[in-house]
Amino acid sequence: MKKVLSLLLLISIISCASNSSGSRSTPDWIYNKPQDTAETLYFVGGPGMDRAVAEIKAYREVSRLISVEIESVTESEKIVIATEKGTEFVDQFNDYIKSTTNATIYGVEFIEHWRDPKKGEWWVLGKIDRAVLKKLIIEKAQEFSLQSN
Repeated sequence: MKKVLSLLLLISIISCASNSSGSRSTPDWIYNKPQDTAETLYFVGGPGMDRAVAEIKAYREVSRLISVEIESVTESEKIVIATEKGTEFVDQFNDYIKSTTNATIYGVEFIEHWRDPKKGEWWVLGKIDRAVLKKLIIEKAQEFSLQSN
């Protein structure tokens, strides 16, 4: 009887371990991020060649919530073309848009991680408290205000 109970306990432990973030099956959160709540925002980072790269990608997702600087440049020029029929004037416009994100991020907690056993890619699930995010946004706005003065 003790052997049967021990065997059942061992099977139970193994089945629980297979459902952890190190399991072979792809966790649902990779493609279906948990629903944000009134207190918490969730984000996914990955794929990455290692866990650190996946975490950097997750930080990038948070930084997009904090600040985006957009620089737009429009170039305009008139081109004169001489043809057999006379002179033609052509207006040429080029638009360039560059966006960058720059912020110091704190308060991020990585709550899950998973490595794809077939591809070797890492994924992480993180969360940040909305109150911390609000504080980061206020700090960034104050920094921007100081730079404009």
